[in-house]
Amino acid sequence: MKSLRNLFFVFALIAIPAFSQELTSDISGVVYSDDGSTVANASVTITYKPTNSKVSKTTDSSGKFSAKGLRPGGPYSVVVSSASGAHTSQL
Repeated sequence: MKSLRNLFFVFALIAIPAFSQELTSDISGVVYSDDGSTVANASVTITYKPTNSKVSKTTDSSGKFSAKGLRPGGPYSVVVSSASGAHTSQL
């Protein structure tokens, strides 16, 4: 009986990590202005089109942004607005 209980615990330990794994996607990039310089503090809005759920990010001082843990497959739309709001682009 003891070996059966030990076997159960081994299976339980193996099963826990299997259930905790989730498939996700990431979107990352760098925002550039028309003159080729990076754009800091730009607003990046990523929308998952099937549900219209949105994730908002802000570019860092070197124009980089990253959104992790997104639903895989998309389709996604990406809208970038400058910090001043003067310019908006949709990808």
